[in-house]
Amino acid sequence: MHRIVGNARFVSRIAESTLAGKVPARYPAMVLVAAHGGLRFGDLTALT
Repeated sequence: MHRIVGNARFVSRIAESTLAGKVPARYPAMVLVAAHGGLRFGDLTALT
């Protein structure tokens, strides 16, 4: 489930934790940082 505010989409905490639980073991932190920080893939990969 998600909600839309302007052009931004927000997922529920349940959806983000479900997604974090379904990715390979090395990516859950990346999913959660992206969800909470509003970061795009390029932004996330620049952090590593």
